[in-house]
Amino acid sequence: MMHHYLLTRFNLALWQEDKNGQTIDRGEWIRKRLELFETYCLPSVAGQTCQEFRWILLVDADTPADLRERIKAYRNVCAQMKFVAVRAEYACRFADIFRQVVAADVKLWYALKAYAKALFTIWGYDIVHFHTVPDKICLIIQLPVLLLALAGRKKIVMHIHMGNQLEDHTQNGLFIWCLNRSDCVVLLAKKWQNLFETLYPMVKAKTAVIYNACAPTPAVDYSVKEKSIIFAAHLDENKRADLLLQAWKRLRGDFPDWHITIMGNGDVEGYSRLCHEMGLDDCVTFTGYITGKQKEDVWNKASIYCMCSRHEGFPMVVLEAWARGIAVVTTPVGGLPDVIEE
Repeated sequence: MMHHYLLTRFNLALWQEDKNGQTIDRGEWIRKRLELFETYCLPSVAGQTCQEFRWILLVDADTPADLRERIKAYRNVCAQMKFVAVRAEYACRFADIFRQVVAADVKLWYALKAYAKALFTIWGYDIVHFHTVPDKICLIIQLPVLLLALAGRKKIVMHIHMGNQLEDHTQNGLFIWCLNRSDCVVLLAKKWQNLFETLYPMVKAKTAVIYNACAPTPAVDYSVKEKSIIFAAHLDENKRADLLLQAWKRLRGDFPDWHITIMGNGDVEGYSRLCHEMGLDDCVTFTGYITGKQKEDVWNKASIYCMCSRHEGFPMVVLEAWARGIAVVTTPVGGLPDVIEE
């Protein structure tokens, strides 16, 4: 099923000055914006023949109360609207916020669809396999199906997709309750199996290890490979793009014809600024979040993939790199020490 979304950065505080360098009067700016929206945008969307869509509007959390009420009233004209309040310091991450909101919305739809399907199909199976994390929302979404499995006396497998983070959930009552209803708990690596058995002695289910896998890829064309190092992740403190930049600052003199490409969303602005301060602009490129042919071209031409993360379970991106014939340089993170010797 296709889900259609309209995404609007309604009044996020992205700029403090206009194109002429003049300080923006936020009060006057938002009032003019509301007038334009009410006159042209809102009636145009509300008048569309096809109404099968969701409209996500990101609204500045500091919008005055009277204007917030005025904005909320738009739902009387277009019921498909969903408003998300965004604080000023996060406004620059609007693309990430849109993705998170849409993903949560779509997940809810598929959860409801799964409930309906499970109600009629679960009775024909002997084993129910859950892919889970200790996140409260995830567990609550899975709970109805788990209860159906218990009612049907099915064998239950809990497949935990995390690693170091297990240390943070030893007091998570719902997580432990769900695990104790399973017949087998699957971990991503032997390292996490040992950690789980140490931290969760209250869980009596047996444990097993199943490593992640990735889909087969076409044969590698080594003739297109370049002197290219790539890094692909959501740019945050855990993924440590700064560590790669620090290392490259020391090494670039020895490898002047190599180039680094950093793919992904997150704090692109912050890491780009750090790159500039290090004097690496000429040998490091930030692509942002890319997909399709643009992403494939970067991957196919790469010779080295670098991972600098602090915490991982068993990172899929490393498997994808290997499948494409790309050498991997990584921190000893997650379950990788199980399969990498040096």
